[in-house]
Amino acid sequence: MSDRAPPLLSTEQIYDALLDDEAFDRLPDLLARMVGARSATLAWRYPDGDTDVLRHNHYFTDAHFADYCANYAAADPWIAVAHRPQRMNRAIRMDEEIDAAAVRQTSFYNDWLRAMGDDTLHCLGAATRTGNGEGIIGLHRGESDRGAFTVEESGRLAEVFPHVARMLVLRGKLAEAARQTQTAQSALDATGLAMIIVDPAGIVRSVNAAGQAALFEGEPPARLRGGAISAGADLTCAIAHATHRAVPGATAIMVRRSDDSPVYVNVTPCTDPSGRRAAMILFRYGADHAARRDGLRQLFALTEAEADVALLLSRGEPASRIAILRGTSLQTVRTQVRTVMGKMACSRQAELTALINALPF
Repeated sequence: MSDRAPPLLSTEQIYDALLDDEAFDRLPDLLARMVGARSATLAWRYPDGDTDVLRHNHYFTDAHFADYCANYAAADPWIAVAHRPQRMNRAIRMDEEIDAAAVRQTSFYNDWLRAMGDDTLHCLGAATRTGNGEGIIGLHRGESDRGAFTVEESGRLAEVFPHVARMLVLRGKLAEAARQTQTAQSALDATGLAMIIVDPAGIVRSVNAAGQAALFEGEPPARLRGGAISAGADLTCAIAHATHRAVPGATAIMVRRSDDSPVYVNVTPCTDPSGRRAAMILFRYGADHAARRDGLRQLFALTEAEADVALLLSRGEPASRIAILRGTSLQTVRTQVRTVMGKMACSRQAELTALINALPF
């Protein structure tokens, strides 16, 4: 068996992993081979303290790492060492910083490693910090392996670490963007808002459940053509504004469906799941009239007639038109409008419209 050390990673192999997912998948295994580790992980710790193992070389399973991230990352003694200020951005032989007896006392070792029958006890690691979080490299051996990592092996990691750290920071930023998008989607799902994220050309890059249903229905503003939003002039301008390279901004517009009902749309700057500039289109088609009327009655103590008037006002209908639609006198409608405005604490029709269209029904 040859005693020659495996070659160092090339900068091409490292930076290929930035945008090539397959190259990123291979990187932990290449790092493990470079220093003779059996396990290798590339992880990201978010500003709120949550940890995500972005890639690993499959010595442990995805399920093992899901358990680790949820329950044991905070108790990992090697991460605590790597994040000491004087140790950041350095390759660290963990045996020199925390002895095996101390590691054996942790819940990380007893409840996670030992519980799966593993004897990992040696670590070579490094960490780097940014405003978006912290990148972590972990390389591991067990008691049954070749023992602690050597100074030479630590030097090999130190030589490539600056490049791996740059790549990992950029990958971490993409992970943070994807995490924020997922959080936003979950929040919007709870309110019933439809969300569609498009690139500057209007190509759909992400969508939540309500947005997907709207796309399937094919009504404005969610009509699709060739994978892109088929937008009217106002929505096209709003997307261009939100994705402007220099000064992106948010826009609120109103479009009409085929039945002439209005849809109020907010278009805001964001990033897509790959971290590129994009526009987030938010809107709600709304529940049926009876469900919205019942919701307004419960929230604002309106009568059925007052709730009907409130909904018609929110559609932009004037009092004269409401009187015709409801088959009542203009004076009656004006009295109802004043009552509705008072109960809903609104002084203008535009304020009432904004309030109703912000409600989750």
